[in-house]
Amino acid sequence: MTYFSEIYRLFLGSIQSYELETLFVQDTDAAEEKLEIYLIKSIPEFSTCVKDLNNVDMQEKCFNEILDIDEKVILCDLMVEKWFEQTVNDILNIREVLGDTDYKISNKPQQLKASVDAMEIAREKVHHNMTQYSFKHNPPDDWGVLWNI
Repeated sequence: MTYFSEIYRLFLGSIQSYELETLFVQDTDAAEEKLEIYLIKSIPEFSTCVKDLNNVDMQEKCFNEILDIDEKVILCDLMVEKWFEQTVNDILNIREVLGDTDYKISNKPQQLKASVDAMEIAREKVHHNMTQYSFKHNPPDDWGVLWNI
């Protein structure tokens, strides 16, 4: 078994979030629920995983598989990508609430650009890692099937 908390630790070491830090101090269960959402959204993205990531025990909060380091890191990286997507969406929602004039006066446009750039870097990183994983764990004869070639 691999506990979700193993992936969460990697994720929390990969980002800086005042909001999540504060939430962990105030309500650990709520913080872990938020992390679980990012993890659950990440699982279908790792479609080339050779292990069954859908085989989970939601009561114990674990995968019923022993994930290796590559698999844990890819899930962590996918969670980072999902976290950046949420960050970008939050900034865009603030724009709607503030209106264009107040939005432009705030530092949100710079935050949006930085978050989008970071999200793209995270996306490239995770897709590179999944490609390397696929080559490592699948015989060359299957590569065309994996990538729809």
